Amino acid sequence: MAHKYEMDSALAHIRAAIASQDPPFIRPETSFHIYSLAQTHGLRHEMLLAARATLAFSITIEDLEDKLDAMKGGYLYELWKHHRRVRTILGSNLKVFRTTSAHGALANLCRNCSWLDGYLRSIWKASAVFDLHEFYGYLVRHAFDSQCKTRLAIPTDVVCTYVTALKDVIVDSTTKAGLTCHFIERLGTTIIYFIFRQKSTSVL
Repeated sequence: MAHKYEMDSALAHIRAAIASQDPPFIRPETSFHIYSLAQTHGLRHEMLLAARATLAFSITIEDLEDKLDAMKGGYLYELWKHHRRVRTILGSNLKVFRTTSAHGALANLCRNCSWLDGYLRSIWKASAVFDLHEFYGYLVRHAFDSQCKTRLAIPTDVVCTYVTALKDVIVDSTTKAGLTCHFIERLGTTIIYFIFRQKSTSVL
């Protein structure tokens, strides 16, 4: 009603109250229902927040079986296109990222092994979050890779530069797709909710 009658101050107050809820009002479990309601009532802000939360799921019949009754076919199609757009932009940006100095500095130290390309591919293909613990897990496994002679001599600043640049790539990808990306600091882990699981041909 606040949106319908252009009650901007009331709408801002309502949104602030919703944003302060714990657990969040808009989260993966509620995202499809809220996305459908937001589409119906023209609430673009809530629609984008809910669309971002749905990226934790695949857009497949198997995964959506218990959610299809909450959404019109047209809304679901728009959401599917949104998921595809996020993934297309992210794939293109990751290609460019692989040509940057930040990626090159780390890749040159690991030129005889493929863990870095595998990590980027895992972000694009099958991850619902970007998690620093996961990245360092790849790095630790790499430390035991006998094919890389420099595995124990990777400077900390090279790793930090790489992670910062990769965050920028992901933020840019989601922003171009119409999402606002938020980094959530939790127990030293940076988590970014926006990437989705979906079978497709790799662009990397």
